[in-house]
Amino acid sequence: MLNINQIDQWRKNRLPFFLEEETASTNADCRVYAEEYDGDFVFLAEKQTAGRGRRGRDFYSPDHGFYFSMCVNAVTGKEILYTLVCAVAAAEALEGCGQHTEIKWVNDLYQNGKKASGILCEAIRSPEDFSLKKVIIGIGINVSEDPFPEELQNKAVRLEGVDRNKLGALLSDSILKWLHAPEEELLKEYKRRSFLIGREVVYELNGKEKCGTVRDINDKGNLIVQTPEGTDILSSGEISLKEWK
Repeated sequence: MLNINQIDQWRKNRLPFFLEEETASTNADCRVYAEEYDGDFVFLAEKQTAGRGRRGRDFYSPDHGFYFSMCVNAVTGKEILYTLVCAVAAAEALEGCGQHTEIKWVNDLYQNGKKASGILCEAIRSPEDFSLKKVIIGIGINVSEDPFPEELQNKAVRLEGVDRNKLGALLSDSILKWLHAPEEELLKEYKRRSFLIGREVVYELNGKEKCGTVRDINDKGNLIVQTPEGTDILSSGEISLKEWK
């Protein structure tokens, strides 16, 4: 069970930490609470009934899982790097819990070729000038013992033996650490944990499927891919290793 006393034993920060047995979405809970609280805070739930992934997709959220959302005040100049912060922080926190994962651009975590975590960042902007005020960092990690549905069995992996209280503590600390780290250190760590550099990938660009070799990740977090026709710079989108096709 999630337990705030156990979480407190592991974490260095003292942000408000709200634990829930069940909720529709921890990201949605953060958005509501952010209307009345100005500081950073965390919601952590054991079950979500309406979890969301990128592009509005449903996020599989079984019982006894790990559904974490942290709302942070925007850090000037870091808007384009929040996804990198999340991926590095989640991988580092899992490492502290005995689980080795690698980053698949942009911010998915994989273990042995299967997805272990999903991350969704959402912005809260000023209604007056649309400036970025806060960022909600949503991270779901596959730790539930419930079996995956058939469509996910060959795509997702369960991380066994993870102490969810320790993970929540380490993850909140790690996000704060990397959020305020120098950008060059963040990028270096992101690259170190990525498994794409030097490998062939398949992706879609302007409605056309393409194939190329990942050469680098630039200081904006863009993926640099070398193809027979030239160089593509990807700022978003879905990619797969060619060997997975």
